[in-house]
Amino acid sequence: MHKYEEANIERVTTEIQDSIKRCIDSKKGLFLTGTTGTGKTYVCYAISNIGKGKDTWKPTVVHNFVELLIESRDAMSKGNYLDKIEQLCSEEKLIIDDIGAEKTSEHVIEFLYVLINNRYNSQKRTILTTNLDAGAFEERYGGRILSRIAEMCEVVELRGVDRRVEN
Repeated sequence: MHKYEEANIERVTTEIQDSIKRCIDSKKGLFLTGTTGTGKTYVCYAISNIGKGKDTWKPTVVHNFVELLIESRDAMSKGNYLDKIEQLCSEEKLIIDDIGAEKTSEHVIEFLYVLINNRYNSQKRTILTTNLDAGAFEERYGGRILSRIAEMCEVVELRGVDRRVEN
């Protein structure tokens, strides 16, 4: 059993539930920021579980950003990098968790830019999480990426203590 298999939006704060509802009712996505352990990953899985067994909002996969980067490097070495990008860009609802957990490089910034820019232009719903605040995110990845995310997503900051350490 996966740790977040039973993640449910009814177990998150009313503020987050309201943001998720606005996301469902519009074409916007979510950009969840906050320190370690504030529940961003849980929210991703709760969103991914919406619609299990229903056709209205189909469940989706939560992608870990570091794992996506590993997959993209592997795809690059096999000559099918563009196929990987196209697959991610074509997903109706894309959820990427933990942007900023990786070691930043030119490849990372380029990969994130291509992904965000493509989804921005095609107006696809995108849900992202990071431990970085807006200033640190912009410094690390650039203003172009953050600007697109700010337009295509509702920005929500999760506050609180690290629940993993607290328990």
